[in-house]
Amino acid sequence: MKNRLILMFLLTSFLGVCNIESMAQEIYVPEPIFHLAFDSNDPGYESVSNKTYPVHGKYNQVVDRFGNSGRGVRFTEAGAGIECPKLAVKSVNTVSFWTYVFLGSKIPEGPKPFAETERTVNFYNWTDASGNILRGTAQRGPTVGFNRFITKDDGTRVPWYLWAYAPAEFDEVGWYHIFVVQGQHFTRLIMYKPSNKKVYAYNWLGAQSFDDRANLQVGGFANYYGADTGFDDFKVYNAALTDDQVDYMHTVEYPMDKFLKVRNRYSLKFVTVQNASMEDNVNVIQHTNGTGNNVWKLQRGAGPDECRLFNLHSNKVLAIKNASTATGAEIVQRTSNGSEDEVWKLEYSIRDPRYFRLKNKLNGKYLYVAGNSMSDDVKLLMGNPGEETAYWHFELTEPYDDSKLEPGLYRFKNKKSGKYLDVYGQSTNDGAKLVQAESSWRRNTNLWELSPGYANGVYLKNIVSNLFMDGSNDYYSGSAITQSVNTQNNRDIWQLIKVGSKGKKDYYKLRNAHNYMYAVVRDASTEENAEVIQYSTADTDNALWIPERYYYNDSPVKHGWFEIQNMNSSKLMAVAGGANQENAPLVQKTKGGKEVEFEVVEHNYGLVTLQNVNSGKYVAVENASLEENARIIQSSIPTSPNTFWRVLRSYTPMESGYELTNLKSGLVLSVSNMSTAENAPIVQSSSPREDGTWLFNMVPQPRNMLNAETLTDIQNPTLQQQIKVQYSKGKILIDNLSSKSLALSLLLSDVVGQTYCRSECNLLSKERQVILIDELKAGGVYLLQIEDKESTERSIIKFVNK
Repeated sequence: MKNRLILMFLLTSFLGVCNIESMAQEIYVPEPIFHLAFDSNDPGYESVSNKTYPVHGKYNQVVDRFGNSGRGVRFTEAGAGIECPKLAVKSVNTVSFWTYVFLGSKIPEGPKPFAETERTVNFYNWTDASGNILRGTAQRGPTVGFNRFITKDDGTRVPWYLWAYAPAEFDEVGWYHIFVVQGQHFTRLIMYKPSNKKVYAYNWLGAQSFDDRANLQVGGFANYYGADTGFDDFKVYNAALTDDQVDYMHTVEYPMDKFLKVRNRYSLKFVTVQNASMEDNVNVIQHTNGTGNNVWKLQRGAGPDECRLFNLHSNKVLAIKNASTATGAEIVQRTSNGSEDEVWKLEYSIRDPRYFRLKNKLNGKYLYVAGNSMSDDVKLLMGNPGEETAYWHFELTEPYDDSKLEPGLYRFKNKKSGKYLDVYGQSTNDGAKLVQAESSWRRNTNLWELSPGYANGVYLKNIVSNLFMDGSNDYYSGSAITQSVNTQNNRDIWQLIKVGSKGKKDYYKLRNAHNYMYAVVRDASTEENAEVIQYSTADTDNALWIPERYYYNDSPVKHGWFEIQNMNSSKLMAVAGGANQENAPLVQKTKGGKEVEFEVVEHNYGLVTLQNVNSGKYVAVENASLEENARIIQSSIPTSPNTFWRVLRSYTPMESGYELTNLKSGLVLSVSNMSTAENAPIVQSSSPREDGTWLFNMVPQPRNMLNAETLTDIQNPTLQQQIKVQYSKGKILIDNLSSKSLALSLLLSDVVGQTYCRSECNLLSKERQVILIDELKAGGVYLLQIEDKESTERSIIKFVNK
């Protein structure tokens, strides 16, 4: 390669496809100006200049991050390190190195992250001609920080501090990859832990002086100690690397468990499965490009330098044909069976560790191109170390970019069909398939909440089902994409890859972070309810999606207690017969008691629930129906999508009222057949009419209601945040407000100790339980003791039954 590393993302599969605004994207990383690889017997050998710098003090050669003996270094006494004078380094630069932590520890509580007795040990320092430290990075206890020195009035320089905002901690055992990006006025540290978790630390540089030809001290020097850790691959770049460049360099230097392309050093062609075949024992070749069949996942093996390579397109492994041990044996893909011929060792070059050879564990021979050819479609074979094309390097696949999409609600419109990402049958079931469907004003299952996932993508949660867009657990093209509960793994994390724009529309691919498959419409169909599946390539319009931001209004009716009056009949919405039973129907009445009073509770996205004051149950559509004229009933489940309603202002010739649209069905709360009769049933209808318009008449807060969130004498505020407690006419109503299940124990007594109720209940998240008790004496003072059996948190609520 010429004097730079180039990572090109060529969307070559788009060539010849109509209406694709393809974009070639490039990540450019400059060559390091300095590189101590520690791969030879002389740790002071620097591979850019081919110079050998002096090594001071005692050191040991140790295994590197891949488990190779003698290809890392550890400095063991004060002053031990490597002295590298007068490097042509710019004030703005980046330092990259690997360090091994033998004993992980956590940063202690309090303002000081280390004890006064703990010694500062240095990774590296830049010094001037007099040996004064200009900048540096060091460790003290569990923290990594930045050395800073100041000049006093008498000209002497003294340590200022070793510190970082949001300090990174060495709390794991193993190899850490650290980048120190030095800007003009700030220092930014990026750390990849052994678990591959990425963390940051920062510091303000101010006007710290820096010489353009500074001395570099790696490890310790003079009376300073080097960090008592393993060192590997110390590099300096004359640029402040971006996050994308840092991610690329980290992946190149430690590619395990990543999706990558494997490119030959000399031919510049990729390891590719012939004809994108899905079959066993098909030859692996080199080719300029591919359609998913040139992307491989490196799955780490038993040894630190061992891996298996699984093809993204076929999910088959790179192996030797017939497990041959002969020189010249062909390379094929096949189903993994755990044998040694599918295990490869990464053997990095000592002189240029960007490149490696793939050494097979079974026969000890190396992957190379037949005849050392530079041409497409040439087979890969097993050969000896001297083959010119035996050296390879890694390249990333397409980058993702969701930074332009703010968290919030979106619809995703397919570029080819013009239809929207939706759930089949508007289902709220776990495992329901995703499809494309026409949008309409009453359809909400095509609304997705976009929120940050882990560091590598976003969650897409359906606002009706409260379930997440979920990729398949396998790597096979054609598998259905479904909605499911959050699994806390990459299956429900999606990466948005921007590939073009036209006017104000941006086109994105949706790629799953677990299996690297794309969300596409099956067979490029334009039909209603065509399946959305995962596929290894995304080179046509049915794989492109246009995010459309959906903005919602807060409910115009705020929290409070209301009688809800139909504008057509002038009657009030009521629970039939004042019933407390589950699924009791709602009707209209001229007047009534508590059965015509409802509490409006606001929720996210302008939604509300309507809770009957008498029964404590919620207004819902029977059986979560999507059908016209389905009955409206009361339900004890407060968080089912058919209990959420959107309140919209509606205008009639006489006056303004409100429409109530169900979240699940998108239909409007109405009176059956526009009836004005007493006890006519309340139903849902498809078109807004005058009988679908309601007035909200506020009433005083009902008596005999006890809300644990509003009392001042509750002993346990933590439990208070998890539950809501109400008492009304011989019932205790318990609502679980938390996101977890609760097992509660309840004891109701009066102030002299007489017990009225002892009960236990188990509530799922957002669930309600009603406990029936005898009517309490008016004016009596009572104590309700509630205990969370798992955490033993306890609360006592004191109230007067008025």
